[in-house]
Amino acid sequence: MEIILKNKIMEARFETEYGKLIGLKSLQTGWEIQRNNENTASFEMLIPIPGRQCSPVDGRKQKVTQWHRDGDCVTFVWDGVETALAGRVDVKFTATVQLAEQGLLFGGEVENHSPYRIEDVKYPFIGELERPAGNRRIDQMYWTYGGMKVEELYPNFDYTRGYWGRVYPLQQVETPKSNFSLFCAEREGIYFGCHDTEAKKMTVFCYEARPAVAGSFVCNLENAADHGAYRSWLNFFATHLLYTKPGHTETLPPIAVCPFAGSWHKGMDLYKAWRKT
Repeated sequence: MEIILKNKIMEARFETEYGKLIGLKSLQTGWEIQRNNENTASFEMLIPIPGRQCSPVDGRKQKVTQWHRDGDCVTFVWDGVETALAGRVDVKFTATVQLAEQGLLFGGEVENHSPYRIEDVKYPFIGELERPAGNRRIDQMYWTYGGMKVEELYPNFDYTRGYWGRVYPLQQVETPKSNFSLFCAEREGIYFGCHDTEAKKMTVFCYEARPAVAGSFVCNLENAADHGAYRSWLNFFATHLLYTKPGHTETLPPIAVCPFAGSWHKGMDLYKAWRKT
């Protein structure tokens, strides 16, 4: 079954078996931001087990226990998750998606009834971000000391995290240093915002190049296929560093996903409007 959330700004489609976002479109420009594909996921988690720090939960394999829709709000529940190394663990994740005037608000709650620590939850997860038609270069922009920082995402992916600590090339923006990241083409983009006023936990905006770039010095996504007969793509996800202990519950801060038409200034208008609240 498919769920559609739609207003004059955007349209989002979700499937109910796994709770995945399978379509995201800007109705202002016609930009297909994400299409249904094998690389999209409902969420990801990291639940370390004794002797193995990297024990991920792949949202593509997690079937929804229950879901319901109340107007412009959809709730998905996963009561128990399958890990790669520890099998099924007693973790309950309740995810919410709210259609607001300017876009989507993603929230959630994690209940840890397992004997393990939940290190992080990656939500929302947008697999294979599409470039707007006719745009050769894509940047991300965020606030840093003294002004706005610009980092190229396409065709050259600025590899800002060392290869020695990552499986896939990554760019990160840490909150609360910057509570937003703008995915910017020349005349349109997406505002990703962490609408958190308490900052009890760190949330990190992540752009990930999969499966790789052309090389650690060239970092070219466009030509990556020439170096190994594969195609590369960009995923976006918000990593919530929760470190939830056994027997504890954590609430995820709301993450805004809002397409905009115009220059990056239009994306900043969305952030300024939230700040005024």
